Amino acid sequence: MSSGDFQTYFHTRANRFATFYSSEPVARALGRGPLFDRLRLAVDTTVALGAKRVLDVGCGSGPLFAPLAAKGIHVTGIDPAEAMVALAGQQAAAFPGLVEVEPRGWEQLTEVDAYDVAVALGVFDYIGEPAELLGRMGRAAGHVVASFPSPGLRLRLRKVRYGAHGVAVHGYAAAGFGRLASDSGMEVVEVVPLGRAGHFVHFRRQAGVRGMTDRDACFEPALGELVGTVETAKAASTSATCSEHGTRRRLVLHVLPCDVARGAQVFARDLRTLLDDGCDGHYILTLFRSPPTVLRADSSLEVPMGRLRSLGFDPRVVVRLRRVLDTLRPDVIIAHGGEPLKYLAWVNRGDTPLVYFAIGTTTEAARHGARRVLYRVLLSRADYVAGVSVETLDEAERVFGVPPNRIVLLPNGRDPQLFRPREEVAHGGDAVSLVFVGHLTTTKRPFRFLAAVDELRRRGHDVRGVVVGDGPLENEVRRAASLSGCVEVLGRRDDVPALLRAADVFVFTSVPESEGMPGVLIEAALSGLPTVATAVPGASTVIADGVSGFVVPPEDDEALLEALEQLVTNDELRHAMGAVARERAVAAFSLEESAKSWQAFLDRIAPHDRAVRTAGQPAPGSEHFDEGGTTGELLR
Repeated sequence: MSSGDFQTYFHTRANRFATFYSSEPVARALGRGPLFDRLRLAVDTTVALGAKRVLDVGCGSGPLFAPLAAKGIHVTGIDPAEAMVALAGQQAAAFPGLVEVEPRGWEQLTEVDAYDVAVALGVFDYIGEPAELLGRMGRAAGHVVASFPSPGLRLRLRKVRYGAHGVAVHGYAAAGFGRLASDSGMEVVEVVPLGRAGHFVHFRRQAGVRGMTDRDACFEPALGELVGTVETAKAASTSATCSEHGTRRRLVLHVLPCDVARGAQVFARDLRTLLDDGCDGHYILTLFRSPPTVLRADSSLEVPMGRLRSLGFDPRVVVRLRRVLDTLRPDVIIAHGGEPLKYLAWVNRGDTPLVYFAIGTTTEAARHGARRVLYRVLLSRADYVAGVSVETLDEAERVFGVPPNRIVLLPNGRDPQLFRPREEVAHGGDAVSLVFVGHLTTTKRPFRFLAAVDELRRRGHDVRGVVVGDGPLENEVRRAASLSGCVEVLGRRDDVPALLRAADVFVFTSVPESEGMPGVLIEAALSGLPTVATAVPGASTVIADGVSGFVVPPEDDEALLEALEQLVTNDELRHAMGAVARERAVAAFSLEESAKSWQAFLDRIAPHDRAVRTAGQPAPGSEHFDEGGTTGELLR
């Protein structure tokens, strides 16, 4: 629902909605008590944060004004409905200099870092693309507090009642707040149930993300800027450098969904940095609008994240992506993951090699039925499938029917200088530090890590746990860790290399689904840590079981504990395994080795002096790929 539709509906019903806040006892008698519960939560959270300036989005008749102004907090209320603004103005008049009201909708919310907290109570009920609004609020303020109705009978009745007036109402399951936050450049701080009415959620801007300027109409300038960057680099390229390979500069376009703090984005960024030189131009393009986090993308299609993306396909991406490809005419296109592939598979004209970089295996559901058919079609439209592990390539060939001559193994890599062992060995009397680094989701299973630390301590071992990462389960993990008393939850951190150096053992507890070759296993190995990991794709490639760590069955808790006990109780074994882990990782999984493999692969499929291919014609050197050298030997 746009703010224009919102304006029409609430303009005609302003007085009715205002009466909801006229008497709390009456409201509670009518079953509307949560209106006052969320109001108090918003005020208490705002005060606890020490906010001085608050933005009230969809302020209605201004029920927040008095309690916030009474605390000396400056409030700016915005609402697109004129009648609501008139009622809010009457409330604001009682607090001159502290409260102001503006008649505007959220499409006009363009401020950056202008407020401490942004509030939206009863607004997301009517928003079809919540990530866009949440992102705008997050750019305007570092913290966002909002209410969200839950799915259920109550919501279905509202849908019928409001639908009769042409107004759509949306519900939000609690499990989806983490994804919504991530899509908006935010993270969840707290979720408070409001009974059948839904949830009150406190978000904060992701660490390291600054406010963004409004970019609703920025696709054209972004495309122009990207074209200018490419042309400038082409003109400035050193002829001597290019003469080593030919006379034309090769343009490689890396396409990712968005910028989030994940391993795939970090690897794409680092790979671009290493491969981009005078003769090769590597550029990163994101499909969806997102705050700058770790990727440092060269450009974006600026498509807002919202309901269309959550449904699986946004046609705006197709239109804009085709314009980018027709304008840039890259020599190679690399789809980092399945989401970019489903767009590039239909947009690419066929005269440019399309590489699908399989960064993980698919879910079990995708291996059967209609979804399997769809994956087979998508992968058939890619010229090559590059996988980070043997398991990802085996799935591509065995499950999705990709011919062996179109697949190539290109493992993950990390920087050995950034991820390195600590210089001094820990003293024997110190507690053994076990560390978990990952996104706090059900598939990463952080609670299994907490349980393992607790059990080791119950068995009399002097250990402590450290959890690094954020995600939808962060609050639950913090609560569980506080009860344990021996695990510290640090949240998302930018100093992961230092935290790994400070640890003694790395613990990886994920389920196998969707994993490919977890980059964090490489980071731990380069840091000189022995690892105990569940048997996910890529784990046995990075970890030599019994030599540089242990690989245990995903559901075998006792095997996990036994492996940890061996490392916790034997300092010599722990240090020896860590040394072997470092040696293997430097040889096979350094960023430099990974870049060399990619360079060789690109030279085969798109030589610098190649002529433009016709659609469907194989690229030179595509007959087969023979992985050799140290990496190939370790991966076999």
